[in-house]
Amino acid sequence: MNQTPGRPDDPREPARRRHAACISLGAVLLLDLLVTIEWSFPRCSAPVDGPLPAVFGAPLPYERWCGALSLVYEFMPHVYVLDVAIFFAAIYPLVRWALRRAPPRFSAALGGVGVALVLFVGLIRAVDVASGEWDPVVSIDAPSYDDHYGDYRPIDITTRRHTTCTPSTYWFPAGAPSR
Repeated sequence: MNQTPGRPDDPREPARRRHAACISLGAVLLLDLLVTIEWSFPRCSAPVDGPLPAVFGAPLPYERWCGALSLVYEFMPHVYVLDVAIFFAAIYPLVRWALRRAPPRFSAALGGVGVALVLFVGLIRAVDVASGEWDPVVSIDAPSYDDHYGDYRPIDITTRRHTTCTPSTYWFPAGAPSR
């Protein structure tokens, strides 16, 4: 029987799948750590009580500066996991396709790098939660201020998380009603 690399009957295929999963998950976690989307909301365009908290997350918002404590971000773990799963589902087929065409040693080496990335970013996030910098919450809305999760709109792709929201004249023109 002729066994060509990348075919289902290739004995190296299960290992390639594992390597592709590790590389994909590591890349997604690292990308989420370094690059994210900033979100705005209606009240940000017309603050009454001073600066309002910034909101981040990609493709869905999951992280919001607490406001009361200067270095604390509230985050929704369930949305964070969903965001990672969405990007993983998008990147995994591409990585698997590329690894089918790569030499087995290269595939294994990249799989090791993927595992190292998962452990590295996992450690960073665990320290964030343990130190209190990331405070797990069920929702990042602020219903007392009439801010709702559905009101968030993407305004920028950013590499730095900051504390105050950026108003959006595109989504929320001055004087327009928020609801």
